[in-house]
Amino acid sequence: MARRSLRQRLIVLLVAALGAVQILTLSAVLLATHRNVRFELHNRLGVAEDVFERLYESRFRQLLASVEVLSSDFGFKQAAASADRATIASALENHGARAGADVALLVALDGQMVASNDAQASLADNPTWQALLGQLRRDDTLLATVTLDRAAYQLVATPVRAPEKIGWLLLGFAVNDTLAAELRHLTGLEVSFVTRSPRPHLLASTLSDVARGALLAASPVSTVAGKSPVGELSLNGERYIGRTLALASADPHVDVLLQQSLSAALLPYHRLAWRLAAFFTLVLALAIAAGVSVARSVTAPLQQLAGAAARIGEGQYGSEVEVQSDDEIGQLAATINGMQFEIAEREHRIVHQAHHDDLTGLPNRWLANDRLNGAIHRAQRSARPFSVALLDLSRFKQINDSLGHHVGDVVLKETARRIVARARRADTVARLGGDDFLLVLEGADIQQARAILSVLRSSLTQPIELEGMSVSLDFRAGVASYPEHGEDPSSLMRRAEIAMYDAKDSQEWLVPYRAGRDEGHLRQLAIVATLPAALARDELTLHYQAKADMGSGLIAQAEALVRWVHPQFGFLPPDEFITVIEQSGNIAMLTAWIIDRAARQCREWLSQGLDIKVSVNLSALDLLNDELPALLERCLHQYQLSPRQLGLEVTESAVMRDPASALAVLARLRETGFGLSIDDFGTGYSSLAQLKRMPVDELKIDKSFVLHLNESSDDRVIVKSTIDLAHTLGLKVVAEGVETVDAWHCLRQLGCDVAQGYLIAKPLAPAEFERFLRANGQSCVTLTEAAA
Repeated sequence: MARRSLRQRLIVLLVAALGAVQILTLSAVLLATHRNVRFELHNRLGVAEDVFERLYESRFRQLLASVEVLSSDFGFKQAAASADRATIASALENHGARAGADVALLVALDGQMVASNDAQASLADNPTWQALLGQLRRDDTLLATVTLDRAAYQLVATPVRAPEKIGWLLLGFAVNDTLAAELRHLTGLEVSFVTRSPRPHLLASTLSDVARGALLAASPVSTVAGKSPVGELSLNGERYIGRTLALASADPHVDVLLQQSLSAALLPYHRLAWRLAAFFTLVLALAIAAGVSVARSVTAPLQQLAGAAARIGEGQYGSEVEVQSDDEIGQLAATINGMQFEIAEREHRIVHQAHHDDLTGLPNRWLANDRLNGAIHRAQRSARPFSVALLDLSRFKQINDSLGHHVGDVVLKETARRIVARARRADTVARLGGDDFLLVLEGADIQQARAILSVLRSSLTQPIELEGMSVSLDFRAGVASYPEHGEDPSSLMRRAEIAMYDAKDSQEWLVPYRAGRDEGHLRQLAIVATLPAALARDELTLHYQAKADMGSGLIAQAEALVRWVHPQFGFLPPDEFITVIEQSGNIAMLTAWIIDRAARQCREWLSQGLDIKVSVNLSALDLLNDELPALLERCLHQYQLSPRQLGLEVTESAVMRDPASALAVLARLRETGFGLSIDDFGTGYSSLAQLKRMPVDELKIDKSFVLHLNESSDDRVIVKSTIDLAHTLGLKVVAEGVETVDAWHCLRQLGCDVAQGYLIAKPLAPAEFERFLRANGQSCVTLTEAAA
């Protein structure tokens, strides 16, 4: 169903409201009119009743006076005294006609009718005659309405004396239409006389012939003597209001019905009602016209506002709402205009923030990708190459961590400013996040890009002065060129990133992308992506390399070394996948798996009577993980091990990456009871002061110093100095890479404590490691047996 507009609803509402008011007003007027008319008619009926009764009674008195005059006439008395019925009848007829009576009777004292001017008239037929006779005898006069032969008469009686009372003279005056008309003339009411016995019969009425028949059919006659309540009835389509009453001194079977036409009384008001209806219709028509005008004046600006809202919703903010008024709609228009401006400003800021870096204001990765697409299209049209350079700031992390993030933010903003200042107008400079910046060098091949970046480097390496200190920066850059290294944004950015990592690894300040490196990068991504599933499927395994005590030759320790046979790449060298996993930030996942598997294996060996201390290697990132001690404690609890049964090995370089944090974690582990080793000692840059502060138990001399121990005097001096230094600090020494008997003897002479290498055993799977131990005398082996 179609929705009606606001204008239509306003018009309908105004018309409906005004129409309802008019209908209610007209209804109230008509209702009040009807009530007033009925009230007036009721009052008139009451007054008319009194008038009617007085008139009717007055007519009786007038008739009585006429009868008394007649009964006193000497001629009539002589006729009555003659006792001749014919003479009496003639006298009654003459004198009755002179009095205007319709019936004249002479009744003897015994109640018998002596003579009458109407042979049909007989009082004996009247059922109330005996009561009337009794009244006549008592009062000597009579005023009554009686029925004789389906006709009603006002009967008046007076005694006849000649000279003694010989009877009564009764004159009857017909109750007919003439009487009713006279009474209507005097009362203003319709008058009807009705007899109820033996059945209702209309004696006389002022009603029309049609209304008379309807009156009897309506049966309005009361069956109880006296006044009846005012009632209404409809006679031939015309409504009347009336009352039935019994007359004084009347035959109880005769009623009088007084009526007033309600339709006639309401007729003037009906005309008024039609006039009012016509007036209200005119007013309603005018109201509709006014409503349309008002609705248009209200909805027109609202339609403008709705159109403005629709434009704003579509992102069009250039047109203001032109509503010239000082009312609420004008205020709303002004508010919408202000809101439109604010939305435009806010949207501009949002779009800018969505496409730019908050800190530096440079384009972000999304906008850089869009600009890179544009550069590709331009290069396709012009057939000219361009280059993409990805810069990573050197030493920024150390500056940020040591001097605070606020200093780091200042350095980033200053770096961005310098890059923009040195970049060409057509180039795009973007910050991808952290300390990585992207440059799209329009129209520049690799050699031109190197020249541009060389100028930029000379600017960036200038010291930054801030807060009383001087900070110097450098960067490592990877460059990829279109179309040589890629023809789409993702390929160009990926290969520039690969070249940047190559620059970081090679310590060169700029490295162009080299063909084939993309496959290596994809291999690294695949290694990282498949690690979680590989751990869940136990694709990785732990091998164990024995460590021998150089004094006793006993084997009581082993180092856990992880191995991975990848379903796609086959055997992965540990140095490859561990480095990739560490760079991706997933080393904690691998470390947790290694610790769990090593602890479980240690528990299995203990249950078999093999008491072997197992050492695991920790990454530099592991030492920055505050959850590491809790993880180790959970493993000890789960597998019911003591801390002495798990050893932890960390490299010098791992500790030196963040000495404060690493030393704090190592201290917590030492307090728990774990044995700690510095792995690959001699390859890092730790000072003697740092070594003294390290809470460790042993040093592991890197195999690079052990492999040529007998051939190189320098290596021998370094190894001897390391052993002496460690013993001075109270540390044990483990030598890695022991592969010959001569190396064993030399290390033993130099005072080394523990040896590890192929001379003793290669890294073995758990089952092979068990067989190796049991084959050499209950988990111990002598040097001679190992050499053999």
